[in-house]
Amino acid sequence: MNFGTYDLMKKNVFENTITKRKQAELNLNKSEEKQRILLEELRYRNIIATAIAKASSLFISPDKVDYQAILRTMGESISVNRVYIFEITGNGRTLSNTYEWCAKGTEPQIENLKELDAHLFSWWTNQLQDGKNIVIEDVANLSSQAAAEKQILQSQRIQSLVCVPIWAKGKKLW
Repeated sequence: MNFGTYDLMKKNVFENTITKRKQAELNLNKSEEKQRILLEELRYRNIIATAIAKASSLFISPDKVDYQAILRTMGESISVNRVYIFEITGNGRTLSNTYEWCAKGTEPQIENLKELDAHLFSWWTNQLQDGKNIVIEDVANLSSQAAAEKQILQSQRIQSLVCVPIWAKGKKLW
């Protein structure tokens, strides 16, 4: 074997080693990023589960249900600006915001959301009557079927929301 061939082989081994090391580092970085994302998701799920557990314990209190405490617990736990409870009123013809918690600096809307015509919000009410959760990641992307909902949400500067039907003492509140 001549020295030129030996140097070429040594160079190839060296380059392959560096390439493999860089690939291993990239794989490790990707793996670490995936772990970080999963850990964040688990932390967030734990926060939500803890908030739900706290709120649930308030629902089963032998005293009168303290909706304000429930809303505050949920809002503070998941770091949102506002949490509402709407009730079906007027024999199902209207929706009224009966409870609201707002973070400091957030303007309450409870007085603006009384006795809303349920027929104007048919997309919303149909979802909830079917027992479906409403998850809106971007209010601006709501379909034309939800035009009334989009307008009222945007007037409150709401960008995203989650809404779930709830019942208390056998009564549908949502």
